[in-house]
Amino acid sequence: MFKEALRELKDLPLDSFASSLFVDRESQLLRMEQYLEYYEGQIVGIAGERGIGKTTLLNLFNPEGFEKIFINVIDRESKLGILADILYGIMEYAKIKRMKRAEEKAQKALSFLIKESVSVGFSYVVSYTREKEREKRYSNAIELLKDAVSEVAKRERVVVILDELDKEKKEDILLVVDSIKYAFEHNTASLFIALPEVFYREFVSSSYQGSTSHNLENVFSEMLLVPKFSDENLRRILEKRFPLKYIDEEALSLALLYADGNPRRLIRVVKEAGLLALDRGKIGKRDVSAVVRKYLIPYIQHAFSEKERQVLRVLEEGERGKITAKIAKSLRKSRSLIYKYLDKFHEKGLVDYRDGEVVLRKRCLLFKEFL
Repeated sequence: MFKEALRELKDLPLDSFASSLFVDRESQLLRMEQYLEYYEGQIVGIAGERGIGKTTLLNLFNPEGFEKIFINVIDRESKLGILADILYGIMEYAKIKRMKRAEEKAQKALSFLIKESVSVGFSYVVSYTREKEREKRYSNAIELLKDAVSEVAKRERVVVILDELDKEKKEDILLVVDSIKYAFEHNTASLFIALPEVFYREFVSSSYQGSTSHNLENVFSEMLLVPKFSDENLRRILEKRFPLKYIDEEALSLALLYADGNPRRLIRVVKEAGLLALDRGKIGKRDVSAVVRKYLIPYIQHAFSEKERQVLRVLEEGERGKITAKIAKSLRKSRSLIYKYLDKFHEKGLVDYRDGEVVLRKRCLLFKEFL
């Protein structure tokens, strides 16, 4: 039974057929419906770290009165390849719905982009010659994308979902989104895009500051953060997929600490720890520790110098000035250097500053356990 349960433990986005496994995202779905209703025809970002459940949220987002066009971006090598994927998704949707004009517009746009193409799943391999020709083709394709979306929007209230862009660099994503924005802002069709968490932080920052070099307010109407899960809800997520009788409480506690609110990390560590426990039929703390150590130690050694690791080992919570003085005295380092290290830990999400206090986050506690 243990082996069968472990075999069935998978880290896959949920869809409507597996909605019984859904945990604690109702408020995010409600907010997405509100954004769709009140920001119709605009671009909304769905931001969060990898593995946090953005695809699941988008899969289960089925607003009443709207048709959904779901596009997985597969060719992410360039903005041209991404645009080709978007056009192909619009074209296929129009074909199924027998929207001849929209299908023809999308097909014509693809002909501008693709000089030599090979279909690979839902993607295209696109080759180009001269830079000017490429930009002209791209501009023409964007204009035709606008026309195709407009034709669809005349018939139905529609929301286009763009997934998998969160795996790209921020600068590349901005180039793509900024260029396709034109195709949507002149229509009633809305565009929801899965994005890395950094976009949410910068969106909030640019909203407060009013102007930055990359003002995301010029591109996105709103940005929804998909937050980390609480340990209680992570436990529920695992329990719906794997009987907790097969994992010791200490092992589960360590797995939850490592996961830090991310269900993908939790499922991954439990699955791999289970392979170490096949002969015993129950996962123990040593199994989880072995897996965590495998991933954590190389990261710590790469991300932090030996001096920084020394500070992490003795770091504790308390008033910032007192903690700094204590560590400086213990390690015989200057206070200014310790302040510098604390700021780096803060930037990397290991500590928080609250009312002059240093507060250790879960990741920091985990690092200290394995240093």
